[in-house]
Amino acid sequence: FALRAPAAAIVTLAGDFNAWSRVATPLARTTRGGTWEATVLVPRDAVRYALYVYGRQHGAPSTLGGATRAPGDSI
Repeated sequence: FALRAPAAAIVTLAGDFNAWSRVATPLARTTRGGTWEATVLVPRDAVRYALYVYGRQHGAPSTLGGATRAPGDSI
Protein backbone atom coordinates (compact mmCIF):
# COMPACT_ATOMS: atom_id res chain seq x y z
CA PHE A 1 0.00 0.00 0.00
CA ALA A 2 1.24 3.52 -0.73
CA LEU A 3 -0.19 7.00 -0.25
CA ARG A 4 1.21 10.37 -1.23
CA ALA A 5 0.46 12.71 1.66
CA PRO A 6 3.36 15.19 2.08
CA ALA A 7 1.77 17.10 4.97
CA ALA A 8 0.85 14.02 7.02
CA ALA A 9 2.44 13.30 10.38
CA ILE A 10 0.93 9.81 10.76
CA VAL A 11 -0.66 7.45 8.21
CA THR A 12 -2.21 4.11 9.11
CA LEU A 13 -4.08 1.36 7.30
CA ALA A 14 -7.15 -0.47 8.61
CA GLY A 15 -9.17 -3.22 7.01
CA ASP A 16 -10.60 -6.70 7.09
CA PHE A 17 -7.05 -8.07 7.45
CA ASN A 18 -6.36 -6.36 10.84
CA ALA A 19 -9.86 -6.24 12.37
CA TRP A 20 -10.15 -2.57 11.36
CA SER A 21 -7.52 -1.49 13.87
CA ARG A 22 -6.36 2.07 13.19
CA VAL A 23 -3.05 1.46 15.00
CA ALA A 24 -2.05 -2.08 13.97
CA THR A 25 -0.67 -1.20 10.50
CA PRO A 26 1.21 2.10 10.32
CA LEU A 27 2.70 3.25 7.01
CA ALA A 28 6.32 4.42 6.97
CA ARG A 29 7.36 7.73 5.40
CA THR A 30 9.71 7.14 2.47
CA THR A 31 12.44 9.45 1.23
CA ARG A 32 10.44 10.13 -1.94
CA GLY A 33 8.69 13.42 -1.23
CA GLY A 34 5.86 12.65 1.15
CA THR A 35 5.02 9.10 0.14
CA TRP A 36 4.00 6.64 2.86
CA GLU A 37 4.22 2.86 2.33
CA ALA A 38 3.45 -0.46 4.00
CA THR A 39 3.71 -4.02 2.75
CA VAL A 40 0.92 -6.20 4.08
CA LEU A 41 0.11 -9.86 3.47
CA VAL A 42 -3.63 -9.76 2.83
CA PRO A 43 -5.79 -12.92 2.83
CA ARG A 44 -7.93 -13.39 -0.29
CA ASP A 45 -11.18 -12.75 1.60
CA ALA A 46 -9.94 -9.52 3.25
CA VAL A 47 -10.59 -7.01 0.50
CA ARG A 48 -11.92 -3.91 2.27
CA TYR A 49 -9.54 -1.26 3.63
CA ALA A 50 -9.22 2.42 4.52
CA LEU A 51 -6.26 4.75 4.96
CA TYR A 52 -6.16 7.13 7.93
CA VAL A 53 -4.20 10.38 7.96
CA TYR A 54 -3.78 12.11 11.36
CA GLY A 55 -6.19 9.46 12.72
CA ARG A 56 -9.05 10.36 10.35
CA GLN A 57 -10.32 8.18 7.53
CA HIS A 58 -8.81 9.23 4.18
CA GLY A 59 -11.47 8.70 1.53
CA ALA A 60 -14.29 6.20 1.65
CA PRO A 61 -13.57 2.60 2.64
CA SER A 62 -12.39 0.89 -0.50
CA THR A 63 -11.69 -2.52 -1.94
CA LEU A 64 -8.46 -3.89 -3.31
CA GLY A 65 -10.06 -3.99 -6.76
CA GLY A 66 -10.70 -0.25 -6.99
CA ALA A 67 -8.95 2.13 -4.63
CA THR A 68 -10.64 5.39 -3.66
CA ARG A 69 -8.45 8.50 -3.92
CA ALA A 70 -8.76 11.96 -2.48
CA PRO A 71 -7.90 14.96 -4.68
CA GLY A 72 -4.12 15.43 -4.83
CA ASP A 73 -3.27 12.05 -3.32
CA SER A 74 -2.24 8.90 -5.12
CA ILE A 75 -2.70 5.36 -3.91
